[in-house]
Amino acid sequence: MNAICHLIIPCLILALLDQTKAAEPANEISSGVVVHGNTVELCSPSFQFTLSTADQLRAVSWKNRLTGRTLSLGNGPEVEFDVGLPGQTLVTPKLLVKSGPAKSANDCHEAVFKLAADDPAATATVTYRWNDREPVLHKGCRSSIAATPRGIAC
Repeated sequence: MNAICHLIIPCLILALLDQTKAAEPANEISSGVVVHGNTVELCSPSFQFTLSTADQLRAVSWKNRLTGRTLSLGNGPEVEFDVGLPGQTLVTPKLLVKSGPAKSANDCHEAVFKLAADDPAATATVTYRWNDREPVLHKGCRSSIAATPRGIAC
């Protein structure tokens, strides 16, 4: 009986380890950009930042890959600003995603998204950069608003 227990326990441990490996996504990469339809994941050894590009550029979640904990970011827009002239009602352009990373790429440490709105006419470029040495994601944003002879197009 004792010899059987010594044989069964290591077999159970190996079976559990095999199940854990099988549960991991096959397309998960250690560092780079992963694109799944309207979802973009920015990955490093220490984090995974998930964005949605279905409509506006939206923050979905942040996963700490060192602890395994995931924080929901509520699908809030990554870029939002108000446009208007003094004494007039402010307008918030709906910046739609026009382009972003087209495919998955290992060892790519930059993702650029181009956004645009029609009314009022506005554009924004959002750039994310990271590296494998630091648990930091850098975000930069440039925006422009179309001007008319009377001022901002509102």
